[in-house]
Amino acid sequence: FMGRTDQQVKIRGYRIELGEIEQQLLKHPVIRETAVLAHQDPQGNGALCAYVVAEGEAVWTAATVRDWLEAELPDYMIPAYVVQLDQLPLTSHGKLDRKALPEPDHHLPAGPETEAPRNEVERLLVEVWRDVLNMEELGINHQFFVSGGDSIKALQIGS
Repeated sequence: FMGRTDQQVKIRGYRIELGEIEQQLLKHPVIRETAVLAHQDPQGNGALCAYVVAEGEAVWTAATVRDWLEAELPDYMIPAYVVQLDQLPLTSHGKLDRKALPEPDHHLPAGPETEAPRNEVERLLVEVWRDVLNMEELGINHQFFVSGGDSIKALQIGS
């Protein structure tokens, strides 16, 4: 009745222990604190979101986090969204307040600068990706899976 008391979630048929992702992120020397949660994207599909507090002035993108995690974790454990925070919210008892973490902005590009399509084929592909991923700022240099795509969304593009 109370649900799971651990941090295990099921996304796209995979059981994922969120703590494993957090521990891998903490191995990077620039990351001071992190939390990983499962959110629903605008289409109602499960997606992982990493909240990162970096040392100093380091700036992270979803692409940077994905590159770091790909060496150690399977693809289904790589967060689709990354939110960089100055500090993680805490409860009055000093523990992480997961309910106070902000929703990821599903409209932000996941990494590189947005580059406009150079021809008609690229324009059509970007238009379809924007519709399926529900993102405004998306260009030819964005990676589908880093931007929140998954196998279900890839099927939507094919149909």
